[in-house]
Amino acid sequence: MLFKAPENQNISEQDPFDSDALGRKESAEILTALVSKIQEPFVLAIDSPWGSGKTWFVKRWKQHLTNNGFACLYFNAWESDFSDDPLVSLIAQIELNIEDLAPEDRLEKVKTHFNSAKTLGLALAKRSPSIIVNIATGVDVEGEIKKVEDAYAKERLEKYKADALAIKEFKKKLSEFVNDIYGHEKNPAKPLIFFIDELDRCRPNYAIELLEKIKHLFNVDRVIFVLSIDKEQIGHSIKSLYGAGFGVNGYLKRFINLEYSLPEPNAEAFCRYLLEQFQLENYFSNSHADKEKAVEVCSKLFALFGLSLREQESCFTRLRIAIEMIARNSKFSFYALCFLIGLKEANLDLYKAFIRREVSHEEVLEYMRSKPGGSEFFQDGTGANIEAIILVFGCNIKSDFKDILQRYENDFNGTTLGSNERERLSRIRGALNEYQEGIHNRHKLHEVVNKIEITDRFTKPIKRVNPL
Repeated sequence: MLFKAPENQNISEQDPFDSDALGRKESAEILTALVSKIQEPFVLAIDSPWGSGKTWFVKRWKQHLTNNGFACLYFNAWESDFSDDPLVSLIAQIELNIEDLAPEDRLEKVKTHFNSAKTLGLALAKRSPSIIVNIATGVDVEGEIKKVEDAYAKERLEKYKADALAIKEFKKKLSEFVNDIYGHEKNPAKPLIFFIDELDRCRPNYAIELLEKIKHLFNVDRVIFVLSIDKEQIGHSIKSLYGAGFGVNGYLKRFINLEYSLPEPNAEAFCRYLLEQFQLENYFSNSHADKEKAVEVCSKLFALFGLSLREQESCFTRLRIAIEMIARNSKFSFYALCFLIGLKEANLDLYKAFIRREVSHEEVLEYMRSKPGGSEFFQDGTGANIEAIILVFGCNIKSDFKDILQRYENDFNGTTLGSNERERLSRIRGALNEYQEGIHNRHKLHEVVNKIEITDRFTKPIKRVNPL
């Protein structure tokens, strides 16, 4: 019995996208075709918002590339940002996985060139990052040498020149290392693909220095870096170092050659996937329609509230916990539970005010109608169902509900109604009649809210980061 979706699901080596609820395989095929044509140094950014499934995607794309004969490495930058130097972390990651990069008949030769590059790289790791960048980019080397000569005399000058030679030799050994992975005759066109994940979660100075090292030390032919990032979040890191007015886009273009955004997944497919992962099917009748109705309600609500994939997963965690605590013989509305949990995730202040009867149902409806697609949401059966739930929960006493029901009856019987509005009101009237039992059993509604509040003891609301 699961109370959270599995984090580290096994990836099928034969078919890494066999559980592709988000429809990501198409992106993998598009990007594979792209990287297979690239021979020069290249940095590709997979840019998608936090919680959109980037890690899930890059791990499966890595396996897809491996299946197609590419040598690949995966590096979780956030797990390594305790290190003083990201160059050391990158070299260590290669060494840890080197035996997976080449067949046994070429492995010793690959290791020889890697060890040469490692020795040079570790020596460079002790150097000042600014010196390395200046040398690697060829920024007025003669001028820099003159400054060094004037300031520190011949010893410093020789050291600067030695660093320049070390960088050149490091790149040479790195290039030989890549060539030896594939061999000089077989598959000479394939690059080494180095995935860098969770970069936007790192300490700002570590993230920026990692980008600098990638661009200036690893820019050799047939080495492609794939950065899995939320560009907005990494922009906050850059601004924290260089100031709020710093031009983030221009700065990132120095490092990133091409950006790719993962497309929005099919909302219903993802909710159906979560429903199965959290093993919630048992809480519906055996009819297919009930489960599909739950998928429809959840997907439309979460889309209206603008919840990320990770926030939707958080909602299902709450759903799973709350359902488990509600008495099995208790009649409760799964859709009411979905609505309240979705509202809590999207707007905690409004949710709290609503369950405390500090705001009216009109204010909640207005909030939802103000969202993109809000007016359209309330036109179909799902919207009518949710509107009825909001009305029921917004009633303090039975007489309030009768007044609301009568108002909708009067509106429905109006002579100036168009066919669409009449159909909408008809749906709401039907849903209100279905839910009016809740007015006679307020403790059932209170029980639902109480269980949602208890879930806070297990989960913490996800905080959205606002732009600086």
